[in-house]
Amino acid sequence: MNLGIILTSGIANSGVNTALKLADAALKKHNVKIFCYEDGVAVTKKGQEPMRNFTNTGNEIEGLINNGLDIIICGSCARARGIKENELINRVRTGKTGKDLPELIDWADKIVMVK
Repeated sequence: MNLGIILTSGIANSGVNTALKLADAALKKHNVKIFCYEDGVAVTKKGQEPMRNFTNTGNEIEGLINNGLDIIICGSCARARGIKENELINRVRTGKTGKDLPELIDWADKIVMVK
């Protein structure tokens, strides 16, 4: 099965943890892609130093990528938030909402949107 996750939650939001735990579980038997949109693009910024008791989403994303996760962010959303390409976690791809999001939807057997 191909699972597409659309993530719009920013850092320190429980939706991020939900999306990453779902991706981790699904990757054991399935193909998973995440498209980060709106505030969701911030979770892909490298060098995160979360407060105590907060998950380091950057470390989790790196581990998921190493396990086969494909993660794409909305380039316009990143630019609007001052996030530059060289600030992204390695192997996170910058895409276009009008191209990459419809491709994800076509590719996926199931779509989950996490806010």
